[in-house]
Amino acid sequence: MFKLLPLLFLVVLGILLLLYTLKILPMLVLFIWPTRVRSTFEDGSLHTILTQGGSALAEVIDAFKVLGFSFLGLRLEHTPLWGPTFREISLVSEPDNAYASIVLHPDSSPASKYCYSPFEQGGMVFTRDFAAGKEVEDMRISVKNLPDATPEELVKAHVTRVEAFHARGMNPSVEHSRQARLAATNAFYSTAYAQGSHRAIWRPRIQRLAILWGAFLLLTALTILYPPSP
Repeated sequence: MFKLLPLLFLVVLGILLLLYTLKILPMLVLFIWPTRVRSTFEDGSLHTILTQGGSALAEVIDAFKVLGFSFLGLRLEHTPLWGPTFREISLVSEPDNAYASIVLHPDSSPASKYCYSPFEQGGMVFTRDFAAGKEVEDMRISVKNLPDATPEELVKAHVTRVEAFHARGMNPSVEHSRQARLAATNAFYSTAYAQGSHRAIWRPRIQRLAILWGAFLLLTALTILYPPSP
């Protein structure tokens, strides 16, 4: 019985480690292939989500509409394998050359909002209302955090920078079409900024996973090579 205890411990430890690996495997896929996010529009649950979101969601949508944005629909971002799906209300303003999105909590209430404008030359302007995430300001990419900004403040700050880029000869690529919005999403995840940001977030967890597997394999090898004495 004494000899079996280390083996039983390794089996339990291996199962727990495998379950943890399976849990974060979708993010590991994204860490290696950041462009594997699949984006779609979905109309079937739109009415339910707008109802569940209540007045809080309706107020944000109306605020963007007052600013000249029109409704595109419910956009979903599917992570690989069994990873989570993120939902957002998508809007667009062609006069402002900007897409706007309201990211949703699981209960359909608004979690955050952002404006996004890709350019034909490959650059982008991105403005969000929370502090998480790296800010960048160069000749091709502008990413700015405006914590707790209202839709009006968000749009104003965003459009000012889009116009500055346009004045330097960069052409915004924004259209009132779902297909164009999906293409813009793919363009975002293809940028070095998006890929670097995702990897920066997940690198510590991936490193921790590698260390845990290394320790487990070493412990297994030692147990096999040097079994406990009776």
